[in-house]
Amino acid sequence: MTPFQLKYGLDVMTLLIGIYVMLEVSRAALGGTVGTAFKLVLIGIFVLTINHFLDTVYLADTLKMMGHTQDFFQAPIVHRAINFVGFLFMAWGFSTLPKIKK
Repeated sequence: MTPFQLKYGLDVMTLLIGIYVMLEVSRAALGGTVGTAFKLVLIGIFVLTINHFLDTVYLADTLKMMGHTQDFFQAPIVHRAINFVGFLFMAWGFSTLPKIKK
């Protein structure tokens, strides 16, 4: 097994576990502010999980190992843009929690 295959396999497993968690959370009857916050944070985490998968697939070193010779300078930019979206969802979810009254 090559390092690329191991990386790819682990990322696919992480993606599948993320999908499973999202399905379980959607089945759980979490309502109100806590439910909304939890779902938004999980969406952010899932976006970051997808980013890991895309990073493995589109990473410049990986593409060069697969025979591509072009310089893929946009990979870090795309990585940071997707991370930004994931962290926005997480921040949005966490920002809803202070609305809970004691």
